[in-house]
Amino acid sequence: MTPDGEAEAPSDTRIGLLVEARIDTEELLKWATTPSCGAVVLFLGVVRDHAEGRHGVFGMTYEAYTDPALVAMTEVADAARRLWPTVGRIAIVHRVGDLILSDASVAVVVSSPHRAEAFEVGRFCIDTLKEAVPIWKKEHWSGGDTDPTDPTDPTDPTDPTDPTDPTDPTDPTGSSKFESAWALGAHDLRSVSGTIQGVVTN
Repeated sequence: MTPDGEAEAPSDTRIGLLVEARIDTEELLKWATTPSCGAVVLFLGVVRDHAEGRHGVFGMTYEAYTDPALVAMTEVADAARRLWPTVGRIAIVHRVGDLILSDASVAVVVSSPHRAEAFEVGRFCIDTLKEAVPIWKKEHWSGGDTDPTDPTDPTDPTDPTDPTDPTDPTDPTGSSKFESAWALGAHDLRSVSGTIQGVVTN
């Protein structure tokens, strides 16, 4: 049971994973397909060759706070199930490490008796993951990239004269330097504030 008395989703109907190797979409689809579900939806986020204001992107690096990220990913799936109780299975898998163009960085797989719910849950899960899960990305592009540990970088967050710790994304006083190299994958497609108790707090 959750702290507010609601039943938790069975652990065998949801997956939240961080992986370093290629995301195995075939296995995820096989796992999500069940006799009671007539729809299986797969969303893949892949590395593209441009970003906002930059062209010539040739790779990405992702890092995560492993334990909090895994907890948040399962909470995303549980929140989706509370909103769409008929959903079958939900898998959320994010890759970490260095990726090249067209590598899949994230996969969401949802099965449901009907397609409408499967599409809605898939969209909810990817939007909420980007808002709530502590995963950061660094772009590598033709103009170079900034390295938060490079002592020659004027935005170096390890500057001993700076009393804040900008490598700590929970420290709002240092986040601007941190984000000169790393960015939380958040966006404004959909407001999810308050959806996941303890993960999104505003």
